[in-house]
Amino acid sequence: MDTDREALCKGLRKSTSRVRLERGVIRALHHIHIGPTDATDLGLKNGDRITVTAKDHPRRLSLRDVLVCVSPDYRLELHLDPDEADAVGLRSGDHVVAPRRAAPGHSS
Repeated sequence: MDTDREALCKGLRKSTSRVRLERGVIRALHHIHIGPTDATDLGLKNGDRITVTAKDHPRRLSLRDVLVCVSPDYRLELHLDPDEADAVGLRSGDHVVAPRRAAPGHSS
């Protein structure tokens, strides 16, 4: 099934209602919030999926398929669920490396 990337980036963040599930769970996708200027500088766009690597981590662990969510309301920040953060040894305030892509019409 093809997923609407724009809807994934919006998700439930602006919802004021509650969701009740009869069965199952809601699991947040690991994602990056990023403002338009930073996104342009990195050659990223809303809905991209990238790999990020833990900076200065002894084992250089990476997270693949990280969703990029661009909005003027965002500052650059990686969002992980606690289990994912523990698995790669990341704590709040740690840095990761994201790929820099060439902007359209430019070569890297």
